[in-house]
Formats: sequence, C-alpha cells, structure tokens
Amino acid sequence: MLSFFSSKILFKELTNNAVDIHCHLLPGLDDGAKDLGTALDMLKNYRQLGYRKVICTPHIMEDYYKVDAEKIATTLTQLRTAAKNANINIILEAAAEHMTDGQFERLLQEKALLPLFNNLVLIETGFLAAPLNLPDLIFEMTNVGYTPVIAHPERYGYLKKPKHFQRLRDQGCLLQVNALSLTGYYGKSIQQKAEMLLENDLVDVIGTDAHHARHLQRLLEFKVSKKMAGQLEVIFERTNQLFG
Repeated sequence: MLSFFSSKILFKELTNNAVDIHCHLLPGLDDGAKDLGTALDMLKNYRQLGYRKVICTPHIMEDYYKVDAEKIATTLTQLRTAAKNANINIILEAAAEHMTDGQFERLLQEKALLPLFNNLVLIETGFLAAPLNLPDLIFEMTNVGYTPVIAHPERYGYLKKPKHFQRLRDQGCLLQVNALSLTGYYGKSIQQKAEMLLENDLVDVIGTDAHHARHLQRLLEFKVSKKMAGQLEVIFERTNQLFG
C-alpha cells in the first residue's frame, strides 16, 4: 500500500513479496558476489526490501567467465544451505544472463539455455552495438519455444527511440529494465531512457541487476514520485505473476 500523504514513495514500499529476476548473487562465479559472506549480506538487504524470491542470473560469456549449468547448480545449493543456516527465509532459484555470443549460439542449437522460468530466457548484448545476427537469434529462440527477455535495454547505446524498443517487442521479446537505472546509478542519460520506457509503457518486467550489497542499499534509500510508483506497481505485479 502506497503512502497517501508523502510526496515521494520509498522504492521498498513496492517490493514487498516481490521477485527479483536479475542479479549476480551466486558467489564466486562472475563479477557479482565474491564469496558466501558477501552473498549473505546481499540476502539481508533483500529481506529488508521485502523480496520473497530471488532468481540468480550469473553471466554466461565465452570470453570472460567459465560458468556452466553444473557450476550454477552447485553454487545455488551452497547458497541455499548458507541462507538456511543464517535463518534467511527467501526462495532462491538460478538461471543465467546469457551473452549473445558464439557460446550462446551453440547452447541455443543444443536447447541448453537456462531459463528464468518456464521458457523465459534472459539475454544481453554488448552495450555499444548489437550483434549483427541478433534478429536471427531472436527468431531462432522464438522458433524453438523460448521467449527472450532483454536485460537492461536502457543501457544499450544502439537503442535510443521508442520505436527501437518496440521493434524488439514486436519480434517476441520482453524488456527488463534495471531498478538501479531509475536511481541514476549508471548516469543521467540512462536514467532518462529508463524513465522514457516507463512513460511509453515499454517496460515488461523489472530486476535489480544487483552485483553487491551497495546496489541493494541504494534501492533501500531510493524514493520515487507517486506517478512513477504507480507505473512501477504495474511492472512489479506483472513480474511477480510471470516469475512468482
């Protein structure tokens, strides 16, 4: 329930019983949590924010991180055990944030992508330029039954106008905006683009993309206008329904 009299709404008023579908919580796999202690600190922040469920999405990138389904499953089990021992009652699941590189093409051909839930697969591209074969990859994904979820499209320099984002949706993608983008964490231009996407009803789902406790602490302190709070309520409800 949103506060009626305040001019600004704390972001955490929107995240009670929410699901985070994009974060780097699994320790030691990528540029996220470096160890179990760091991951547990992040989980304490998630509990403060009121999240009910967190889907961990480590990077799968052929040139950077040697991460695969087996490592993700093993690390998830370790984190679940540590969270239970620390009495942190949050549902933990795992998938991946797939870079659209050569390894991605192989995993797609083998139908070995790691979905967030059901057939929904989180993918990312380079920040400056999309792969030339991105439309083909999206077509191949949808053709075999996957639904691409584009991670943080507001951060991609090659996507600028509403029509660029709508084109991806028309191709069968969902667009996932980072809550951190709305705080200005990545800079003013990205914040403005994320706000533009909200204004134009071009956001399908939301995630934190948290890599460490400082990201979540920023969200704990973040306040939004009543208008944005109303927009985000709709996005959180949709996210929770799809991934709950």
